[in-house]
Amino acid sequence: MKGNQINNLLQAARIKKNLTSSLEHRQPEKTAEQDNTLRYALYGFLAAGGCTLIGWLIIKRIRANRNENLSFVDGSPQAHAKQIRMAIENDNWFHWGTDNELLRSVWLEVPSKEHFAKIIAAYQALYNSNMMRDLKDDLDSMEYSEMLAILSAKPEKGTSLQPITLTQEQYVSWAKRLQAAFNDSWGPFPATDEAAIRSVFTEIPTQAAFDRLKQVYAAHYAASLPDELKSELSIFEYPEMMRIIYDKPSL
Repeated sequence: MKGNQINNLLQAARIKKNLTSSLEHRQPEKTAEQDNTLRYALYGFLAAGGCTLIGWLIIKRIRANRNENLSFVDGSPQAHAKQIRMAIENDNWFHWGTDNELLRSVWLEVPSKEHFAKIIAAYQALYNSNMMRDLKDDLDSMEYSEMLAILSAKPEKGTSLQPITLTQEQYVSWAKRLQAAFNDSWGPFPATDEAAIRSVFTEIPTQAAFDRLKQVYAAHYAASLPDELKSELSIFEYPEMMRIIYDKPSL
């Protein structure tokens, strides 16, 4: 009886040993299979990601080319974006500063706020940069305020430039632009932007509109516009500037 029990125990021990040995031999095979599966999955993921990246780059290049082509279409958002970039870079003899007159002329050509939003998008597509941030970095505070004042008088929608409408918003825009011109500076030194004043005076359609502008300016800044003009302009510049107004129809 005892002999049979011993034999049974020995046989059970052998079976257990064989099972353990079998599992030990199979485990590396299973691990190798798992490694291969993970490796192939990783290769597939990288291949898919690479194709997606290549496709995105191709689409980006196509869009960039399309925007570049449209930048030669007069009056398009892409053309305005390119002109703004040129004004910021100001490719002159010294290669510094901003071409404010070019920038101002582009702003005045913008027909609406909706079109302006398209210019911002076109600028981003063409130069991979935020236009308003570039302008803020390049202009001083008064120059930037002038650009915002011009934009504030634009209608919300529209694709073609319309004649100036004498709304309250337009008068406020002119007043803000004049105030910015008076408070301009050249480095640490105060200066007056005569070109900005001339631009506003050129836009004013009548002497009556100028009289109304004087009232709006006084209401906003508690100051006399004629007195400000005399203070900011030289004795030669003031009569020349006022001649622009006097040559306009009275009504």
